Amino acid sequence: EDENSYSRPIVPGDAHCHWYHHDPEGTQVMIVSSKRRNYISVVFAGTDDLQTALMDANIFNTPFGSTSDDSQPYNFTNSTDVRVHAGFDHAVFNNHVFTNIAARLDQLFHQHKRRRLFTTGHSLGAADAVLTAVGLANLYRRDNRKVISLNFGCPRIGNLAFREYVHHNNSNVKICRFVLGWDLVPRLPEFFEHVGHTVQLTEGSSSYNHTTTAPTIQAYYQHWGNATLHYAGVPTGWSATPFIWVPGALGSHHITRYRAFLAEFDVNEWMTDFVKDDAPDILPPVDDDFYDDPPDDYNINKWMNDIVKVDNPHALPPVDDNFDDDTDDDGDPPNDYFSDD
Repeated sequence: EDENSYSRPIVPGDAHCHWYHHDPEGTQVMIVSSKRRNYISVVFAGTDDLQTALMDANIFNTPFGSTSDDSQPYNFTNSTDVRVHAGFDHAVFNNHVFTNIAARLDQLFHQHKRRRLFTTGHSLGAADAVLTAVGLANLYRRDNRKVISLNFGCPRIGNLAFREYVHHNNSNVKICRFVLGWDLVPRLPEFFEHVGHTVQLTEGSSSYNHTTTAPTIQAYYQHWGNATLHYAGVPTGWSATPFIWVPGALGSHHITRYRAFLAEFDVNEWMTDFVKDDAPDILPPVDDDFYDDPPDDYNINKWMNDIVKVDNPHALPPVDDNFDDDTDDDGDPPNDYFSDD
């Protein structure tokens, strides 16, 4: 279809739309820029039929960038193990969408070299924005141009290998996924993984006795946290909680809810760091498996004493061998820690 056969999308007053594409399969994307705010952004629209889009046959995975309809598929990873949702991959790399985005951006950066580059979208558009950001980061790695993806209500995108690839091989891409309350979509599909940081938006509430809680924003490093950096992962039950009340969880997904939250949130309360994991380390450092190669072997007794000193509630009892008469390696004698009597 001719791009100009569609109505031009509405953009903010200080932004200019350079390109708009709407293909027959439903992918809608535009490139906008703002001189005043010094950015260029690739913006994907969401979907009108979320349930079908999440559950159709395209839910099967495919190597990242493999569904390109160009003469050669994009070989970003040199591996067929790095796989993503086939429907999302198809939306970005089929119908010359990614090729046209990259070509338009090259033209814009030739004129505006110092402008920041963003991708964004909502729902399935968020997934498209993430894949586009990772693809562009590959193209611009040699130029050391950074790509930032800020998206809303993004579903899970790829397998564990894709997550590892994004986090460890793409230092010039930053991904922040905003999730409002119990929004169900970011918890689906259950057998895929998230990439980037999870920014949890929690709406304020009022109770029967007229007490109120303020809205909050909390950022979780790479979703699952990082023990070395002492950053916490998303809370226990994060993935399961929305299924308690599905209608409400789907209601939280609407873009108007996200927009209302951000419009009303006090910018002075915006997060300045990731949520910290305040619990002390409960696992000993990695051992090299050579008992006689100090000083990197760790004294297990010292480790246990350290746990006792900090009164760590997460500390585990000694390993039980299930024989109550062998007190050397069991817990406090004469019985095992977990009684086998």
